[in-house]
Amino acid sequence: MNTKYIPGNPASPVWDTEQSAAGDNAVSSPQAFAPGGAARDEVPGRPTLSGRISPTAPFGQNRPPASQPLKSAAMSDEKPARFSVGAGAPGDRLSLPVSSFHGMAGRSPAMRRFFSQIQLTAPHLRIATLEGEDGTGKTLAARTLHALGPFSREPFVPCLASLFLAESHATLALPWCPALADQARGGMLFLDRVDDLEPRQQAQLFEFLLWFDDQHERSARGASTPPHQVVVSSNSSLRRMAAAGGIRGDLCSRLTAIRFMLPPLRERREDIPLLAQFLAQRFSQTFRKPIRGLAPDTLPPLVRYSWPGNVRELESVISSAALQTESQWIRSIDLPPLPGPATPEAQLSENDFNLDRVIARHIERTLERTRGNKLRAASMLGISRSTLYRILGSS
Repeated sequence: MNTKYIPGNPASPVWDTEQSAAGDNAVSSPQAFAPGGAARDEVPGRPTLSGRISPTAPFGQNRPPASQPLKSAAMSDEKPARFSVGAGAPGDRLSLPVSSFHGMAGRSPAMRRFFSQIQLTAPHLRIATLEGEDGTGKTLAARTLHALGPFSREPFVPCLASLFLAESHATLALPWCPALADQARGGMLFLDRVDDLEPRQQAQLFEFLLWFDDQHERSARGASTPPHQVVVSSNSSLRRMAAAGGIRGDLCSRLTAIRFMLPPLRERREDIPLLAQFLAQRFSQTFRKPIRGLAPDTLPPLVRYSWPGNVRELESVISSAALQTESQWIRSIDLPPLPGPATPEAQLSENDFNLDRVIARHIERTLERTRGNKLRAASMLGISRSTLYRILGSS
């Protein structure tokens, strides 16, 4: 007998908070996926087999008496789907229910905190920031904040921050409401990659936020309604960028009063089996193939891999495997090639402790991560851009 997950419950599985708890890198034991196991029935805030709620709900969430139905602002109409995963003894294929929370899946401590935080914050926020590496799910998280907020029936308009500001023109003449902001009227405007903005664009964004605050006060008195919520995303920590001079301090203060950190997939490896199941089911429906789940030999290479592209890369891998497989189970031979352990050359470089070469390798890897963006690289390194140029010029 399996516990039924309730979509919208903060403890239910979802994706993409600020910090991962110790032990996030550990892979869940087979018991954690066993139907009816204690690890599933006693999760805080989730109904148990008896219909009661585990006594320790996250973030002090109000828990209704057992006689009342569990209600949540995030309740959705999605029904749990059954998945199969090759976890446990060789040859085992366990079938268990996995529910999606606005298209997100995960049950690691970091994700549970994230879901609880957005449950508490979404109904009240006006300006917020989502920070995380490429592929961690920032756009999906923004859509979730919109869906859980009081303006979920109004538009959600995503746009690159640089394109939005380019449309806004350099003159901030009132009424200062470019077409994209007008499309988001009454809803949420999502500006992606604010960490890529040049100083002139940062000034424009700051002026837009001043206009946004003024319009919000006017709308409370019956004037026309601007976007009710503005959420931005960044691949780097905006506070660290401000400390390094990479972004205006006043702009950073306005954007990060409420912020969410989305951890990389390598820091929550216990979510990989659940995410792989969720994606396998999705692509089974997309490709109209009778895929039942993952074969027992599929999970080990997925869990070992470091996933530099995060959930987006895992999605691509499972999509390719689902398309290629001729079986009802996604097997390891269906997976595209994943990089293995470090080569002897890489191991040799890691054993080279010469300070100049260590610094050079670290800067090189950081620039690879930022795709050559020196402003973001300097922010991640905790140094100014001029210092980075000086180091690069002397190497």
